Amino acid sequence: MGKIGRPRKRRVRTAHPGVKLKRLKSNGEWVARYMDPETGREKQQTFTAIDITTEPARRAWAIKKSNSIREYRAAVAAGVAVVTYTPIKDALKAYFDTASAEGLKASTLKAYHEGADPFGTWCRKNGVKHTEDLNGPKLEAFRKAFVGRKAYVPDTSEGAGQGAKVIGERRRSPLQVNKCLRAIRTILNQWRIQGTLPKLDSDGIKDALRFQKVTHDTPRFLRASDIKTLLEAAQRHDKATFNYVRKGEDRQNREHHYAPAFEFITAALLTGCRFSELAKLKWSEVNLDAGEIMLTSDRTKTGHGRRIALDVSPALAALLESMKLRRGGRRFVFGDDRGLDRNTADRERERLSAAFGAPKFTWHDLRRTCGTFLACAPGVYAGAGAFHAAKRLGHSVLVSERHYAGAVTDIPRDAQTLEAAMGIAKLLESSGVCRTPGTAMDRAANGQASAS
Repeated sequence: MGKIGRPRKRRVRTAHPGVKLKRLKSNGEWVARYMDPETGREKQQTFTAIDITTEPARRAWAIKKSNSIREYRAAVAAGVAVVTYTPIKDALKAYFDTASAEGLKASTLKAYHEGADPFGTWCRKNGVKHTEDLNGPKLEAFRKAFVGRKAYVPDTSEGAGQGAKVIGERRRSPLQVNKCLRAIRTILNQWRIQGTLPKLDSDGIKDALRFQKVTHDTPRFLRASDIKTLLEAAQRHDKATFNYVRKGEDRQNREHHYAPAFEFITAALLTGCRFSELAKLKWSEVNLDAGEIMLTSDRTKTGHGRRIALDVSPALAALLESMKLRRGGRRFVFGDDRGLDRNTADRERERLSAAFGAPKFTWHDLRRTCGTFLACAPGVYAGAGAFHAAKRLGHSVLVSERHYAGAVTDIPRDAQTLEAAMGIAKLLESSGVCRTPGTAMDRAANGQASAS
């Protein structure tokens, strides 16, 4: 009499040996799992990613993959398998060509080059010629060399040109390092999807190019006293004159004015725009009748268009109205016929702090200052300040609540405009640049413009 026990499982022969079809419990998606014959590692293919949604289509894909695996193994056994090699230089060029053709922003491509260019240089110097040669240890060696690189600093030596930089003594910040590593990881994962990175999977890329630890300080913004000091310094800056001597020419006795800074700084404080958004702001994006600035998706960092209302800042509306009356035929609100140049703006910012008594600041500090006062002013948006601040600046409400809410507690409760909350309403009114709509001077200017 035989032993009584658990019945033996019958092995079921499938039509696609070596390829397993499975439905994930986490999200219900169907995936295929198989052993890659080139690397010996298990791979997983999500059918949603390749737009296969029916059972017959999944079975057909699995049968085709199973046959290709069997044929490859037979070719290897016969010694006739051909392994493709993709030069890293060509793979990088192909990636950026495709990304550019698909509409990736120029600023994003530039950021990716900051990581990809050193990676390509390291591969060339260390004998890594093809994407198929890359593996975990080689990526680990690259990361070690990359993290240890020194930062570039301005070249202050005699004869150095404007904007020239040299390698300094300090290391680059973890934020900068992580930005470059993130770009390289994105590129490598694209190669992996294309099948030109056989020795690495997504986890291997992530582990080898792990991020550096970053410490997060409290986001910096300007207090009401600093805002007033900054605007007063900008007024002195715009009124100041200077003489200059060109190399090889006699001294010029004519007095010159610096490019105006007050208007741009005021607009940055009251709109909460990023520098690139405000520096390239066009008059076609400003609708004074509707009381709004409309930024389209191609003008924002996040790729989402947004509306910036002028009702919470009459001074901003007055500033734009005043500038429009004297704009001439210019397309851009600030700067010349190409908008405000970043180098010009940064020179003005540094000059304000060095020569005119302004507190040190960055353009992003002004953006954070706007969000902070909007989120904290009880009389502007009442209890919805964090929500409206997030909408105005173009990020999530969570970011607004985490960084802005409760940061300022001394805002007057009766302040119903953004400039009043910042304590600069009288300063802007007296500046002559931000006339409050409805005054006699403003009505006269509007009547003159209508007559013309």
